[in-house]
Amino acid sequence: MLKKKSHIKFIANSRFVKANGNFHKFELETAKVIKNKLMATLKVSIDSIDTNNSGRDKHLKGKDFFDYKKYPFARIKVSNIDLSKGKQQVLATVSIKGVSIKMSFLIHLGYQKAKETIFSIWGKTSIDRTHFGIDFDSTINPIDNNIDISFNFAIKK
Repeated sequence: MLKKKSHIKFIANSRFVKANGNFHKFELETAKVIKNKLMATLKVSIDSIDTNNSGRDKHLKGKDFFDYKKYPFARIKVSNIDLSKGKQQVLATVSIKGVSIKMSFLIHLGYQKAKETIFSIWGKTSIDRTHFGIDFDSTINPIDNNIDISFNFAIKK
């Protein structure tokens, strides 16, 4: 994976704050292509969360949210990305805090260089944080359950 051209970003809304953030550390844990279908597992380091607010980041890493000392990584596993299609619905297993949920979302795939040596997979989705046991809330500043996520992964074939 080409780190400089890849990202995972999120937006979490609450009554008073729209928290934009990203994860700086993630990697392809496994990846292989069989009959033009990509199967891959993406490993995301929870400790790399960054909302440009160190106090909030510390709280997000703690037991109220991700509990990163007990669950240091989130994983997204896909097994059906067709490398010949540009726009497609994929099925993924998303694992956060020891909870794995199958989700379907739309991705786009495009080639960036001649001879199809570098391609990008990008898209957006929304997850309900409470389905993964991330159910902390504040009476003063209630947090939306749905978190918007956008991603782009540049991969050298």
